[in-house]
Amino acid sequence: MKRLLDYLKGKNFVGWGLSIHSRRIRLAQTVREGERVRVLRLAEEPLISVQPLDIQKALVSLSVPRGTRIAVSVMDESLKIKKVVLPMMPDRDMPEALRWQLMEDSASLDSKIEMRYVPINSAKSESGKREFMVYGLPVENVQKTLQDYIDLGLRAIVGEPLAVSLASWQETLEPGGLKVRAILHLEGNRGDFVGIKGSHILYWKPLVSATPDLEDEMNPYDQGSDLLVQFQHCLDDFTFHHGLSQVDEAVLSGAWDASSRETLMASLGTPCTMMGEHLSDQVLLEDGIQKEQLSLYAPELGLSTYPMGEV
Repeated sequence: MKRLLDYLKGKNFVGWGLSIHSRRIRLAQTVREGERVRVLRLAEEPLISVQPLDIQKALVSLSVPRGTRIAVSVMDESLKIKKVVLPMMPDRDMPEALRWQLMEDSASLDSKIEMRYVPINSAKSESGKREFMVYGLPVENVQKTLQDYIDLGLRAIVGEPLAVSLASWQETLEPGGLKVRAILHLEGNRGDFVGIKGSHILYWKPLVSATPDLEDEMNPYDQGSDLLVQFQHCLDDFTFHHGLSQVDEAVLSGAWDASSRETLMASLGTPCTMMGEHLSDQVLLEDGIQKEQLSLYAPELGLSTYPMGEV
């Protein structure tokens, strides 16, 4: 949560990222080589159930060395993102004013929140006002997630919301610039829409399909057709609230099947790519790892590159 998103170049990584989904566990391992990121390993293990014993068996199969420091995904919907406009004031008064603004319309937040903020206009703005993107997440939610993983025998030292991991990995793949992108992440019957500008998160909304588990063979279903509609609505909402005529690019990550991907790309009316399709020379792949895997493992790769200097 500490990087939202102040990408810290030159810092060592946690190196391991892990997410538990309803049907599988995914794992990514990376290492920093100078200013480059090398993807060492991508692996997944199916889950019989999300009961602790079944999860522990899957973790054993993934062969994560005991005592390994690991970053894990916080699958929580209490992350709050808000654009705040304040009059000019002393820097020392800014954090408390931003905290109050964040909590004003966020009933799920209390005073024990981890808050970060990013200025999005100059301190010398002619308007005489400062604009910020403010982010907050209840501390207890992160602590509970970490404890759940610790109880499974993992040395979980970082818990990060999915939206942040996705945006961070996109920044790693294509660093710099001020492009406005919509990240559309799909996993089973869950979707996540993340709107970013450069390396800053402007918008996030979690989505759930009204249909039962999309991977249930007893309920054959055109993958996420109602989620495709929800993604379109989110795109409209994102552009409207941020005064945009359109986004520069839609980036797809997660477990998209070919049919749903083609349907979405045809309906959005904006350029679409799979995450990792445009790969900077700062990202290296170990032998056997395919570029096409980078979108599927995007959350875990984002987690694995969490800077150790921020832990």
